[in-house]
Amino acid sequence: MDKPPSQSGGIDSSASAELLRAIPGADGDFLAAALAHPGVTEEHVALITRSRAASAALLSRISNDPRWNRTYAVRRGLVANPHTPRNIGMRLAKDLYWRDLAAVADDATLCAPLRRTAESCLLDRAPELTIGEQISLARICGPALLPKLLAASDTRVADAALSNGRMREADVVAHIRRSDARAGTMEVIGGHARWREHYPVRLALARQPATPLAISLGLLTTLTPADLRALASIPELPPLVRRAAERVIAAGSPGTPDPGTGEPRSA
Repeated sequence: MDKPPSQSGGIDSSASAELLRAIPGADGDFLAAALAHPGVTEEHVALITRSRAASAALLSRISNDPRWNRTYAVRRGLVANPHTPRNIGMRLAKDLYWRDLAAVADDATLCAPLRRTAESCLLDRAPELTIGEQISLARICGPALLPKLLAASDTRVADAALSNGRMREADVVAHIRRSDARAGTMEVIGGHARWREHYPVRLALARQPATPLAISLGLLTTLTPADLRALASIPELPPLVRRAAERVIAAGSPGTPDPGTGEPRSA
């Protein structure tokens, strides 16, 4: 299709279907002509908003047209299009569903202020999501949101966040060191196969008074003598952990150093 259907009236079903096929690969002039056609539908306009060939001016016209701006698919397309003027995208982003907000926050082609707006909306809305939705969000979101989800009261959400490939070691360690750390979350981290391999995580768990005793004791033989001596002097830790650290030092049997890193191997 070189040009949209005739301007004389509405679009029949075959022409509408042809237009839907043509819009994704069309240039800006075609998109502008399609938008001006009296028979264009919400489905066509939503597809236009997703096109990278759409100009900022065209997208602005769509956002200001009450025929189209009430349609969710149109608003979502406007927010997700990098050519949409920033102020329009940031205004419309606040009304998106959480899954679409997560996609916007993670889209590197969009401007940083818009992505931060999406992240902020998600952070504000996270407590209102169901547990299932929080778990789904934790599995797909970017690193900016993961620390918040790691701190969720339901440990299933924390476990999903820990399994997200974009969770950063620094964020896990920072969470473990929090004064309000919960034993349940420490147990999930300590039992997570991926994070138990990270020495800074094991050390932080061993130094955290909220870590369940069984996990703390199980980590001691994976720590260096210097870290064990420091741990044995932390008054906030349970006496049993401090005494056990002293015994490991006295026995001279901390974890065997890894030849690649010089750190003890994990248990």
